[in-house]
Amino acid sequence: MRAMLVLLSVVTVSSPMSRDRVIATKASLTQYARSIAEFERLCGRLPTPEEGLDMLIHQPADWPGQIPWTPFLEVSTVPRDAWGNRFIYVLDPELAEGFGIYSCGRDGMSFSNGNDRDDLNTWSRERPWLACYEDRMNGVDVRSCAIGLGITLLVVAASVALWKAAKSENRPA
Repeated sequence: MRAMLVLLSVVTVSSPMSRDRVIATKASLTQYARSIAEFERLCGRLPTPEEGLDMLIHQPADWPGQIPWTPFLEVSTVPRDAWGNRFIYVLDPELAEGFGIYSCGRDGMSFSNGNDRDDLNTWSRERPWLACYEDRMNGVDVRSCAIGLGITLLVVAASVALWKAAKSENRPA
């Protein structure tokens, strides 16, 4: 029974909340945008679309010789967003910084190059994605809670069934 309670608490606590994923993804977007701006300041150019965010990890061939190279991220591959999807780097002179970075959000797809309702990007100050992830009541993610509650109920029902089965097997004949 203790094992079932431990399992129950792990399943309930491990349900990821949309808000946490959004916060983590927005923090990564901010960090990468700052790193790209610093790359531009030091190298004198923005990464090409082909180089993309990999330039935060790998030294470009045209890096200025007088500046010692230090990776902007100390990882072997560019981390993914909180949903496990790649961040997308775009070079666009129409954007204020001349570039942008976006996450395709929870569905992992973008049909508008970073401007879908659930996409998170570095250029939109209006936060159109907010409505997509704000399905919370009093600060609690309703969808995640419903999933967590459903899983909890399934675990409880399975526990009760196992307990009853074990109890009936232990009855004297």
